[in-house]
Amino acid sequence: MAPTWLGCKQISKDKLCSQLYRFVVVVVVVVVVVVVVVVVVVVVEIVVVVLLVVVVVSKVIIVVIVVVVVSVVVALVVIAVEVVIVILLLVVVVVVLVEVAAVVVVVVVVVVVVVVQTNYYYWYSYYFFFVFFTPKETHRT
Repeated sequence: MAPTWLGCKQISKDKLCSQLYRFVVVVVVVVVVVVVVVVVVVVVEIVVVVLLVVVVVSKVIIVVIVVVVVSVVVALVVIAVEVVIVILLLVVVVVVLVEVAAVVVVVVVVVVVVVVQTNYYYWYSYYFFFVFFTPKETHRT
């Protein structure tokens, strides 16, 4: 029978499995987001290179200005997306650390409850044995 002292109960396998499942889902989502962003960045860089080739081939000043403006805008968008990804990764790390800390706290509380209950029953049984099963002369001082 699991101790229920102070409302603490034994950790169920279902709860640990659900926490593990959430952790795996978070990791998979982060990996998918990172892969999508990397693909988008590569495509944007290819477009920029193609635009630069057009500039070199055509040598038209208007095209050069458009390509430079587009390149700067694309670079700023890519930087903004990367900043958002870093922030999301930090949030995921914090969530994972909080979940790990919660599991550690639950395990420590369960261990402390088991140790306290075990020591209580040990000393109580020792006292019971000493009082009721030793001769009365040994109790006198």
